[in-house]
Amino acid sequence: MNGIHLPEYTLRFHKSSVTDLLVLHSPQNVAPLLVSGDASGTLCLWDLIKRRPISTYCIEKEPPVVALQYVDDGLLAVLDKHHKLRIFNIDGTWKQVYEIPVNTLNFANFLIQRVDIELYRLTCCNTQDSESIDIYEFCLSSLHSLRRIHKGLKFYQTISSFTLPTELHLDKLGIVMKFTEWHGIIYCGMESGFVIGFKLVDDNQVEIVYVSHVHYPNPILDLNPGKDSLLSTSTDDKIGIHELNFQQSGVNLKQQAPILLNSELNSLGTNFKQVPISQIAYIKKMENLLLLSSWSGETIVTNEQNEILNKFSKSKSIVEVNENPQGNFQTNKPSSKSANPNRKVSSLEGLSNLSFSNSTHAISVNVGQRRRIERFLQNSWCIIGYDDGNIAFYRL
Repeated sequence: MNGIHLPEYTLRFHKSSVTDLLVLHSPQNVAPLLVSGDASGTLCLWDLIKRRPISTYCIEKEPPVVALQYVDDGLLAVLDKHHKLRIFNIDGTWKQVYEIPVNTLNFANFLIQRVDIELYRLTCCNTQDSESIDIYEFCLSSLHSLRRIHKGLKFYQTISSFTLPTELHLDKLGIVMKFTEWHGIIYCGMESGFVIGFKLVDDNQVEIVYVSHVHYPNPILDLNPGKDSLLSTSTDDKIGIHELNFQQSGVNLKQQAPILLNSELNSLGTNFKQVPISQIAYIKKMENLLLLSSWSGETIVTNEQNEILNKFSKSKSIVEVNENPQGNFQTNKPSSKSANPNRKVSSLEGLSNLSFSNSTHAISVNVGQRRRIERFLQNSWCIIGYDDGNIAFYRL
């Protein structure tokens, strides 16, 4: 494979960096939808067949969007830089149905899990300390139902009970970088390179069931739950592979409520594989493909043999704008532009053609539109949001 591939098409609407992308698989739509958020507080719901916005919404005072999560039943959770987690009904409208104050000092995301009908659990950074975790429960039917069941959880003291390798000089885990869920377990990636998996057990005690230091001492940049394992990235050139082989109840080895340590957790995970790229800010696993975007603005697609199948990037404009009305005759002056020729990748999403089982013949559309839908669904896509506001679609 040689050269950089150009996108099949580009969505243009955002005026600032596209900070998160989320593909929605709605039962009401044969084709998927896309939600995008940007650094100016603007949200957009896209029709991927017509390649046009369905609806848009701008958050008051234009705070940068930090992270998106689809909850269920047409509900979208949006975390913004003004320390607010908002839940919107996007079924035809952008009606806000709930709001929670959340710490976004370090740009960490959040995790919402459904516990019961209209009852949800939120895991996020502590409101004042980005090195600790808060866990809430709330009911959408009541704006005053928010209840904090854990405040300022820190795992360092429990983790330090392990016999750590001599090369680990661990005095703290650092700030929380990323949350995700995989097979009912909550995982958090830490600044120290640790990945910690935990769950809530009886009486809402927190049981640690997995610990890995595969990226130590480099920070966790992204976590992506795949079918067979959870993957992590950092500033190094390796992908952490995290697998949980047991789901048994915990034993309080430290007598340190509310945190329990699983009795079978007697070693730290270090499983990884090398990849031909470093400083991996974003990762997506799609069947036998891996999408990796780096701080340099380059995205690569690899197969299970770690071979590079595709490379994607977006070049910056080579024309420098001089706003000085007097001009500048010094042609040998060093350029003030960054040495990196690529646009920064600010979000990454993947869309697999294996995600769709519905038939387009079940919907009432004309022949031309049905063909466009079928043609789109025949392909898998790498979707990249850039810092100039563009969203590029690359065929895989």
